[in-house]
Amino acid sequence: MTSKLNDYLFMATFLALSHDWDYEHQDKWPEVHCKKSIAQSPIDLCPNDMVPIKEPPILCQNWNKIYELSMVNNGHTIVLTLPSNQSLSFSEGGLPGIYKLVQFHFHWGSEHTLNGKRKALEAHFVGFNNKFKSIEEALDFTNGVAVLGVCTKLLTLVTTIYFRQ
Repeated sequence: MTSKLNDYLFMATFLALSHDWDYEHQDKWPEVHCKKSIAQSPIDLCPNDMVPIKEPPILCQNWNKIYELSMVNNGHTIVLTLPSNQSLSFSEGGLPGIYKLVQFHFHWGSEHTLNGKRKALEAHFVGFNNKFKSIEEALDFTNGVAVLGVCTKLLTLVTTIYFRQ
């Protein structure tokens, strides 16, 4: 396998504030979501406005293991879901707990921008705080769900992938 990722732009953490968000009801976003917070998605990241924080880096546990994943094309992205018995997690980096990774998905053309410009790809790694039994339970709490967003300017990936039928 040959993999090359050029120009990692950022790894940001976003805590989910609501579980009623989806792409299907975009006409409802202003009344449902914008009244709750000023930090809405998508976010334009402006380095000149950023303030460095003194937090340890995000720690990813067991991300080097191989798992059988479920893959679904939902019409606007590919979603890869991990089995419930897996032990991948992420923590630190300012997160208020340990978050169990449950799925990841991609945006071709980043959802968030850097100085108003979209990047080629953005991956979202979705996890729930391990003090909850499930992501469904965690969605009802401010610190229940965290999403790691990773953008890249250029992605070149050459690999061989074997799919189970």
